[in-house]
Amino acid sequence: MLMIVGLVIFIATSLVFYISKQTIRKQTEKIEKKMNKITMDTNPIKEYLSKCLDATAKEAIMDLGRQGGRIYESQGGTYPDYDNPNLYIESDGYNVPYNINPRMSSPLDYPWPTFPYKDSAHTTPSDELSEGYFGNSNFPPLNSSEGAHSIQLQIEKFVDKNLAGCIDPELFKERGITIRMDDPSTSVVIGRNHLNIKSTINATITNPETNELTELEEVLTDVNIRLAELHSFAKDLANKDNQNINFDIGSQSNNRNPFYIEIERDKNPGDDLITITDKTSLINGMPFEFVFARKNRPPALYYISEDVKFIPKDTDITDKGMILSSQPKASDPDEDDVAGSGSFKVYLEQSLTEAQFPIRLSVDEMKFRVEVSDGYLSDYQMITVKAT
Repeated sequence: MLMIVGLVIFIATSLVFYISKQTIRKQTEKIEKKMNKITMDTNPIKEYLSKCLDATAKEAIMDLGRQGGRIYESQGGTYPDYDNPNLYIESDGYNVPYNINPRMSSPLDYPWPTFPYKDSAHTTPSDELSEGYFGNSNFPPLNSSEGAHSIQLQIEKFVDKNLAGCIDPELFKERGITIRMDDPSTSVVIGRNHLNIKSTINATITNPETNELTELEEVLTDVNIRLAELHSFAKDLANKDNQNINFDIGSQSNNRNPFYIEIERDKNPGDDLITITDKTSLINGMPFEFVFARKNRPPALYYISEDVKFIPKDTDITDKGMILSSQPKASDPDEDDVAGSGSFKVYLEQSLTEAQFPIRLSVDEMKFRVEVSDGYLSDYQMITVKAT
């Protein structure tokens, strides 16, 4: 009897262990199947969100490229919208700011009193200088560590504000999935030839049929745009244009593969639109363009002579030559044509009317204003004729 009882207990215990083991095994297999199902379901979601991030980032890059490195607050960026039309050129629906502006100075000091000569004692062609201070550049910095309204920060804020608008909740509902996502927090790393973009989204994905859920913390994308290199190239062009009056920003000699420069003159009266195209960086199949405007700057009149001339009283000043000594010359930082005689005029300072020669020196002194104009702005030198 003891043997029979022991055998029954052994069989019963073995049966319980077997059934428990089979139950655990089936539950484990069920959990694994569910986990595999969730993994399979979330992979397309991850890919979809990454594509949304990629599209939103590219939209930001395209906007700032067409607007001289700016994304305005109304578009989702950080740059205040301009309320003064004199601060930008409207082009193809974009407000393109002036990244090259005139130097603020008196015409008598522009670019320096004896331009293009170092001083009045050396006025031969071999003494002419072309480098100086002819304008100001106004480019947003590339990275946040370099200053306010950086390109890096503008892209981050644009993505934060516009990523949700790219995601279609109905698309998930049609597949029996709901997704809840926190406000994204985006970080951008700008490399030489690409941008690495990461958005922390803290998304919860739920399958209502099975009550299964999973979470996504972030989505990533990499945009192959030479933004840093192009930004540096554009700033270098502007600096050269501001520092050398003979630098021709639109010259084909300034092209540097893969960057090509085009200039649209007088897009606004006197003002130019400059486009740098990178043919190897594509957005939606089109080459990336960086566009900025150049505000018209005055021409620079060559130094004429000493400011004071002495002529016997009651002498007739018969022509401009008695004032100028020779045909005046000038240069223009925007490559405007100021070489012709029609660009130069001599005015009587007292009446601000154009001088009509001959003019008799019947007073102790007369002041003449010798002026060069590009049609919009002018530079001048004052010449005083005194009676002896």
